Formats: sequence, structure tokens, C-alpha cells
Amino acid sequence: MARKMKVFEIMIPWDGGNEIKFHPSFEEKMARQLSESGTMLLGEAVTNCICALIIRSDSLHFDVDGNGYIKGEVVDWMNFGQDVTVRWGSSDKKNIDPETDVTELEINFSWCEDLPVEYLKKATKKKAVVVDSTTYSFLVEYKGFIESDICLEISLENSEIVNDVVNDKLQNAVKVWNKNAEKNHGRYINYMSDVRKMRKRYISYFDLGSSGSEAIHFLIQSIEELGILKITVKQS
Repeated sequence: MARKMKVFEIMIPWDGGNEIKFHPSFEEKMARQLSESGTMLLGEAVTNCICALIIRSDSLHFDVDGNGYIKGEVVDWMNFGQDVTVRWGSSDKKNIDPETDVTELEINFSWCEDLPVEYLKKATKKKAVVVDSTTYSFLVEYKGFIESDICLEISLENSEIVNDVVNDKLQNAVKVWNKNAEKNHGRYINYMSDVRKMRKRYISYFDLGSSGSEAIHFLIQSIEELGILKITVKQS
């Protein structure tokens, strides 16, 4: 699968009808200005470090000067999230709701002090390799920028297990995840390739959409009982 061009996205998950509605002009100015200011803070293109900002719909509030604040999660290219706060305001100090058409308004968006600049600089280098030896009883290795298109390479204690067993468990996990996504968060796994075996490793490719690290952990948990030696998660 071809690697997608990096784009900084703002995502507003659907939560059963209570989500904040963003006017297109508000969302466009927010994305552009946060991208510009993030690039200045990080000292490199913001899309080298952040792929998305996921908004928390229940966190919107205003201060006495009319500045708006909303909490969210910045997701890096290894699909790990960090809590952040975004601020916006205008010179007239009036509350500007995200539903407002701000095409003709002068509005300024900025990251608050909780943007983890140093973490993002260190965690998202192209050659980054992160080894997780604590979450599971086996090693999980993350290589490079983990975007929506990923490859899972699975090494099992019993390498004689046939492809179909691994494939069926992963396919079923995708079905369960997407069924839950339909009811809850709306973040689907868009694609899974059939598992193939190469040099005693079971390999499958996924398009996770906006499902992120939660989906990766869900997939891993679905095959734990097969006896895993190691899993490598790579960009594809």
C-alpha cells in the first residue's frame, strides 16, 4: 500500500449527537494557524511530528476575556496520543463559538503551554524504534512513523500454526471493532489484507483509518492466546 501524504487533521468524533459542530471556516482557520504555530514551536514541519488533533467535545469553555478553550489529543505518527489544550480569541473579546462563520473575522488560534514539544521532537523521528516490553508478556516493536497504513509482523511460539488460524482471529477482531465503532466512536478499520507467512512470520497489512493505537492494541489482544514471541508494527 502506498504511504499517504502527511496532512495535519482536526477530528471531531461523533458521540451520539452531543458533538461540537465546527463551521468549515472555523475549522480551516484553526487547522492552518495551529499548523503554522506548531511548526514554529517544533522547529520543523508540524506534520513531521503530529498527524491529527482529536477534539474532546465536552471540554469547550470561555474565560472572562472571551478566549475560547478546548481540550483534545494530539496524535503522533506512531499513533500515540498526548493531552493538549487549544486557545482562540479576537480583539473584541467576545465569545466565538466553533459554529460561527469566521470567514470575515480576525481570530487567532494557538497551542497552550501543555503542548508536549520536547516529547514530540524526540518521539517522532523517522528512524525511531520504540520497543514496548511492559504492556504484554512479549515484545512489541514500533518502527518509524506509524500512520493509518500499517503492517503487522507476528512471530509465534509455534510457527507451524497455519495462516488461516491467525487470519480468522484478526478478521474477526476487525469485525468486532467496526461493529463497536458503528455504535460508539465511528473510527473504523478500513482494510485488512489476508495473512501470509514468510520466514516463520505472519504478515498482514491494515488501513486503520483514524482508529489509532487503540485499534493496534485491540488487534494484538485478539491473537494473544496463540502464543506470541514478538510483534513488529511498521508503516506500510
